[in-house]
Amino acid sequence: LKHDPAKMQLPPFYPDTPEVRRIWANMYDLATVFDRKVAEILAWLEEDDDLENTIVFVFSDHGNGLPRYKRWLNDSGLRVPLIVHVPKKFRSLCPHKPGESTERLVSFVDFPATALSLAGAEVPQIMQGEPFLGTTISPPRNFVFGARSRADDLFEVSRSVFDGRYLYVRHFIPHLPYIPESVIFDDRKRAFRELRRLHRAGKLDEHAARMWAKRKPVEELYDLKRDPHELYNLAASANHAQTKERLHKELVDWILKHRDSGLLPEAEYQVRAARAELTPFEIVQDPQQFDLEATLAAAYIVGDDRLETEKLTEGLAHAEAGVRYWSAVALQARGKESQPAKAALTAALNDKSPVVRIAAAEALLAMGHSEAALATLGEIVQDDFPPLALHAARSLANVGEKAKPLVPTMRQVLDKNRSEPGSRLLYKDFNYASFTGWGLETALAACGDKVELEN
Repeated sequence: LKHDPAKMQLPPFYPDTPEVRRIWANMYDLATVFDRKVAEILAWLEEDDDLENTIVFVFSDHGNGLPRYKRWLNDSGLRVPLIVHVPKKFRSLCPHKPGESTERLVSFVDFPATALSLAGAEVPQIMQGEPFLGTTISPPRNFVFGARSRADDLFEVSRSVFDGRYLYVRHFIPHLPYIPESVIFDDRKRAFRELRRLHRAGKLDEHAARMWAKRKPVEELYDLKRDPHELYNLAASANHAQTKERLHKELVDWILKHRDSGLLPEAEYQVRAARAELTPFEIVQDPQQFDLEATLAAAYIVGDDRLETEKLTEGLAHAEAGVRYWSAVALQARGKESQPAKAALTAALNDKSPVVRIAAAEALLAMGHSEAALATLGEIVQDDFPPLALHAARSLANVGEKAKPLVPTMRQVLDKNRSEPGSRLLYKDFNYASFTGWGLETALAACGDKVELEN
């Protein structure tokens, strides 16, 4: 049942080398193992005479785990297999014939609503999902949406919308690369090791090399009908301007309708929730607690080079911390061009919101001003509130060797996190101890301080 590497069909954005072929064959080997596990479960159900009483969903959690798949909002990272087995006695709950495929757009948020509909239960209004099976089936979706926010120690904010043909992606932190420096992307992983080797040797073609670009485009647009591998970004195409604008509007409407929490930094809404004794969900859903419209407008400024630096600086005085945060990020994205904002960013190092202080410090470091900025990051990375320490740790990784004066502090915090109960398990609700440690390991390595990495 092993797959022959020589027979693999590689996507055009991957180099054709023996090692890549072996990696690809191993992936298919794992898919075969999965198939056999599914067969075992179906056999158990049949032995217990429950197969004809059971509706079975078979799906994966994202595109495969290789670069340009997992963590990416491309179709390659979002599209997953989905097979649903509906026994004969429940066929009235399914609008499709056995063995039939459908082009209906389905999102993971539809699964809970569909499960409730299959059980004949009412779907709560609070659910975003739309049932595609059951006693009540919603009309087919016109769009599905994707989100990329923090994962492990890596902070990103990207959103996508797909209409069945065109995929539009908006990156709100475009000045960071697709593949940032991180211990989770290091050479211990075979795919990253091989791709990085070829990249350093200049042996990747333009499609494969795009993964290693130092910055992301602000927008991406792909016609999956003509370009299923998403090789050609149409975001700047005049012929596709109306399509891009249509999808952009749908994305903004979705963000505002569902009050997307990802536009507010995680540590900020966690701090607000703790202070107000509310859940993060309650915080971001309440317009009195979170000005989403103003925050979204500020986030859209990042990467927009048309605005003057002085205009960006105005956002640092806004009442909403989300606006102040994104204003600092926008200035950071411009690097040394933000020199006129030095005084305002220095003042922001004393902002009442820690995430604004972190963003201001990173912006100042991008401009070449280090002493006060490093002191700010050094203070926050030692904070006892895990989301804040994690955010600061990742910022130190982003600034690289400029963080060298903080090596002793980072070492101390790293040792603390490695000894934290649950550092290899779940810390409360999230594995903050490990994530903060990974960020610090990356930062220390960039400073030339050799760190024994933990698997």
